[in-house]
Amino acid sequence: MLNGFAPLLPGGPDKRPRVGEEWQKHAGLAVLELQQRSSACVCWHVGADGCWYNAIDIDGPEAIAFLRAHGLDPLTADTWRIVRTSNTDRLKLVFRVTPEQKAELAAGRKKVLIGRAEGNPGAPLELFAKPGTQIVVLGNHHDKSGQHDDQYAWDGRP
Repeated sequence: MLNGFAPLLPGGPDKRPRVGEEWQKHAGLAVLELQQRSSACVCWHVGADGCWYNAIDIDGPEAIAFLRAHGLDPLTADTWRIVRTSNTDRLKLVFRVTPEQKAELAAGRKKVLIGRAEGNPGAPLELFAKPGTQIVVLGNHHDKSGQHDDQYAWDGRP
């Protein structure tokens, strides 16, 4: 189903595409090819030319509260959601965008910090719009120590 949206690439435990140094120029692999690679994860190059989708990475309850306060509940939004199976406060929302919207997003900042307060540096709400950005859409999630702790999975709209 994802074929044709944007290049799908095999990824390693560090969430980086495993197709060489110039992965941004790679055309992507078919689902069967991805399955044959036995990769730790599957990456989606949302920054690719001609990819009219964009993703927002929502990291934590502060980011979820921020979106709800602005009229969007990320846990029930009628769009594609990529979730972490053991952490409901971490997810990505994927939206279809126009070429004009994509250009405007790509020209802006990649990361917005919200929830800034005394003792709270803010929860990241990242916009993936720039060329050379990718998101993990399926497979294992590895924590900072390299240990596998849960899965990336699709939720929401099929």
